[in-house]
Amino acid sequence: MPMNSFFIEEYTTLDNEECIRTVARLSDEIFDVTTGNIRINKRLRHKNSLLILIAYTQDNRTPVGFKIGYEDTETLFYSWLGGVLPTYRGHGIASALMRHQHTRIAEMGYPKVETRTRNRYKSMLILNIKHGFNIIGTQFSKNDVKIILQKTIAPATSTRDNKGQD
Repeated sequence: MPMNSFFIEEYTTLDNEECIRTVARLSDEIFDVTTGNIRINKRLRHKNSLLILIAYTQDNRTPVGFKIGYEDTETLFYSWLGGVLPTYRGHGIASALMRHQHTRIAEMGYPKVETRTRNRYKSMLILNIKHGFNIIGTQFSKNDVKIILQKTIAPATSTRDNKGQD
């Protein structure tokens, strides 16, 4: 699949039910678990600066990947969940979603982005490191270890920096 054979749509609210259903379906298939619309809505409903990205095939608008993040603090954006369907991996979709998210984070004025992954998701760990993330710690939970990664985002003209300056 050539790089230009997919496109990314951006959502910033939970108002679009089809968006939430699409993310839940993708998540279920990618992670082989039942995520469900309720879990997504519950996790995201009170988050500031919500950013949901969905990658679709250009030809038939098939959703093939997604990335979700939100404000953790005023200076930190948290990239919570994302992935690409196994049959579409290796075509640059995850990298494109990450680049799109980081561009938007810079535009929103966040100087840092953080994410967490597990050692069993080696391809995600490698992708994050390739895109400039550094491992800053670990978190132990439920017989598992999460790897905490953080990246400094290059500044962009920020809507936050320009508030009230007309």
